[in-house]
Amino acid sequence: MSPKPKIIHITTSHNSDDVRIVERECRSLAATGSFDLYLAAPGQNPQVDGLSFISLKYGQRTRLKRFLGGMARGHALSRSLDIDVWHFHDPELLPVALAVASSGRRVIWDAHEDYLKQFSELGSKSWARGPVRFVLRQVIRSLLASVDRSAYAIVAATPAIASRYSNPRTVVVGNEARVSDFENCNPSFASRRVLFTGSTDTGQSFYEVVQAVATVDGVQLVVAGRDPDPAIWEQATTLLGPRIIHLGWLNRGELIKQVDDVSIGLLTYADLPTNAENAPNKLFEFSAAGLPVVCTPTKSNLTFLSSSKGGVAAASFSFKDIADAIATLIGEQPQWQEASRSARTWSREHGNWASSEERLQHLYRSFLEEADQK
Repeated sequence: MSPKPKIIHITTSHNSDDVRIVERECRSLAATGSFDLYLAAPGQNPQVDGLSFISLKYGQRTRLKRFLGGMARGHALSRSLDIDVWHFHDPELLPVALAVASSGRRVIWDAHEDYLKQFSELGSKSWARGPVRFVLRQVIRSLLASVDRSAYAIVAATPAIASRYSNPRTVVVGNEARVSDFENCNPSFASRRVLFTGSTDTGQSFYEVVQAVATVDGVQLVVAGRDPDPAIWEQATTLLGPRIIHLGWLNRGELIKQVDDVSIGLLTYADLPTNAENAPNKLFEFSAAGLPVVCTPTKSNLTFLSSSKGGVAAASFSFKDIADAIATLIGEQPQWQEASRSARTWSREHGNWASSEERLQHLYRSFLEEADQK
């Protein structure tokens, strides 16, 4: 072992500006000064103090080719670097994680999502169809069971995901916000703009949102994220015209500024098993900013709203009920202000990254303590 253990976070399907991987986990580990820390990912150097960046090529156009290509790039990297702890973030890297673990190096598997649900018949991995989906599900089930046994630790994004693992070092490291980043945000009730962040695919009910906004007078839809599918965007602009704008991908600072110019944040997820218990970054970030939300009635969204009182849930997943929820929240300023205050309070008490940060740093400290005893 070197005086400072070498740690690498590796992802082939997330970008180097990924919030969970870089802004939360890598930044928190770099702040300790206890490791030589590396990030291997597609994209540009994220410029985090104490983090060395290894740029990986972007994947192929098709999902299956990206899946297989990511596996190949991961294997190549694992053979070329002398690293003490490998922290993996993608299901296509499961075979790489097992190979690294079998060589005697420490492996941490980061379970961002419930991958078995994703590949179920009703899951979100629609690119894997028919027999391909069935085979992939069986393969991933086997790989997850193997990595559960052989990994040094499992890092899970939610308690529900953590419950699927039996590894004695399974810890929950959530997607909570750095509350201090958002404490100066001042959302605007008067703007009548609603903010949609993330993917415009069917999993986040984007087209239902477009239809909903079309029925609420004077509301503008602001979309932040990577370039949408051209066909989907054409449908959206045909329906909304100048009432929809695309801001592109926003970094943390840009998102914080944008929150000051919107009235509502959208937590719209389709009625899919993979969305039942998710806890995405934006849930916590909108709350930290005091931005009231309109959400679809997934199990996790309803649990969140019952605790935070930070917005309004649509009665169903239909565009009409989403529209009703938007109109309700944007139509009554006292209700909007109360939701904003409640969201901030909930964020400080329950949505603060500090708790997950401590669990992550404690896990890595336990590794250091074991290393010192050898």
